[in-house]
Amino acid sequence: MIQTNYHEDPQQLHINTEKNRNYYIPFSPEQDAFAERETSHRFVLLNGSWNFRYYESFQDLENNFLEINQYNEIPVPSNWQLHGYDVP
Repeated sequence: MIQTNYHEDPQQLHINTEKNRNYYIPFSPEQDAFAERETSHRFVLLNGSWNFRYYESFQDLENNFLEINQYNEIPVPSNWQLHGYDVP
């Protein structure tokens, strides 16, 4: 059984995570595998403006948090501490 404060337990670091693997970007057979990785049809650059909601704690989540459409916005790559949320 996982405790509700598992994030505070240093023995519980890898709950619901993928196993470690090599980092690679696959190319389709018709593509040049030696080209820049951004040219792969299977590469998606995640840079841009992202919507998010900041909570002091997971205990502050509303019961219907998936239905709430009010977001803050930050640029990615970045982190929310550099944009006034929480402290670095």
